[in-house]
Amino acid sequence: MFDHVSVLVNDYDESRKFYDKVLALLDFALLFESVDEKFAAYGSRDPETGGLPKFLISQSKTPITASSVHVGFSAPSTQVVDQFYKLALELGASDNGSPGLREHYAKGYYGAFVLDRDGHNIEFVHRIV
Repeated sequence: MFDHVSVLVNDYDESRKFYDKVLALLDFALLFESVDEKFAAYGSRDPETGGLPKFLISQSKTPITASSVHVGFSAPSTQVVDQFYKLALELGASDNGSPGLREHYAKGYYGAFVLDRDGHNIEFVHRIV
């Protein structure tokens, strides 16, 4: 249904460092960037997906004081969910739900949640089948 998601950030450089590292766990890389506009686009370099951006960040023109954004990324395994959570906290994110099964969402739903520096609720989820 969705083609891509874009979020505004308060500190582009710090957010770029954060997303460069956590999205690398999903084999997402920086596909293009406008340094002047402080805009970055991430996606898979896999030829099957055509290198299309799926997640974008850009510098907000006004300070972000609260966020209601929630982005859930599909992870290939529970181990990647665990790695994401640990790495995100090391990079300055806040805990918003440690890794674990959440079968009240769906059978086999294994996820972890953090709040990035701007308060965006970022989740990695793996669906155990």
